[in-house]
Amino acid sequence: MKKQFKVYILFAAFLFISSSLFAQKSGEYKLIEVPSPSLKNCLIDSKDVQKVGIYLPPSYKESNKSYPVVYFLSGYTVQPGQWPPTGWIDSIMTHQLVQEMIFVEISGYNMFQGTMYANSPVTGYWEDFVTKDVISFIDKNYRTLAKRESRGIAGHSMGGAGTFNISLKHADLYSVAYPMSPAIAASDALMKGMFADKNAMNALENLANKMKDVPNDKFAETLKTELKPYNGALDWILAYGAAFAPDISKPLKILLPYEISKDGKLTKIEKNWKLWEQGFGDIDEKVKLYKANLLKYRHYSIDCGYQDGIKWIYEGTIYIADLLTKNQIPYSSHLYSGDHTNKVSEQLANRVLPIMSAYLIKE
Repeated sequence: MKKQFKVYILFAAFLFISSSLFAQKSGEYKLIEVPSPSLKNCLIDSKDVQKVGIYLPPSYKESNKSYPVVYFLSGYTVQPGQWPPTGWIDSIMTHQLVQEMIFVEISGYNMFQGTMYANSPVTGYWEDFVTKDVISFIDKNYRTLAKRESRGIAGHSMGGAGTFNISLKHADLYSVAYPMSPAIAASDALMKGMFADKNAMNALENLANKMKDVPNDKFAETLKTELKPYNGALDWILAYGAAFAPDISKPLKILLPYEISKDGKLTKIEKNWKLWEQGFGDIDEKVKLYKANLLKYRHYSIDCGYQDGIKWIYEGTIYIADLLTKNQIPYSSHLYSGDHTNKVSEQLANRVLPIMSAYLIKE
């Protein structure tokens, strides 16, 4: 894959940051409460406020400067404040290895352990929360450079897919985007993984039968109880379906992608299946549709570890990069020795923040 960028920072220096540096913390990290009108009145985890992590750089308290902002979307199962470890961020900013930035960490955690950062009447309008509620609150309450040229978005795994989907539609808000190991499928591998056999559909149909006559105001409470015997086995499927194929009229509030035929085989419900495919897939159509937006970015980058155990994520990363090349959309890519999670903090320090530093406009 082509490397199409020049960052005037010596990346190698970041690889040798010693553990002693991480003990020095001169910036400030805290959890704050952000009003979340976009998440009110949904069926699951309706909230007036949402906890969001914010890191303020070392000079923030001692100056009147305004700063670029990086918005980071966390991955599946990650709760507010749980990850990434901000010591990495603080260290490189404290030692002036990148320009100082505000780093905002958004967790899409809910009762299914993830929202996919999509707009849904079931799980909440998370795309709107990220692009409207959070940006508005941060710009009003902190000294930010409130313009797209000084605003970047990044995310890992589920958050990487959220970054990809959001960046396609919101080049008016961000000028740098960096999906990290994005949960994007180049084929139907994601669907095949979720529905490898009829067991998952059997479980969903059984669950739907139990939820048939449950009123909306009791839906979340009842579903939590009914899901206990499954020990989280259905969480990802329900999270994905509620995000991308919601239907309030259905027992599970989801349009299921298959039905079980009389001979016991899974049969596609084509219209529903397409909605599921479009969530973290359908990449060709998305790039084609939003090519003009992708061309507006000051910089676009993507990465993944060679040893990522989720094969379809690695294949999806390669596929996205190839599509960007074919469509003559400038980007940079980085494949590294690592699995899905073990090098993410290093990637933030060695790649993501240096790129944000190089391309986001500072004061």
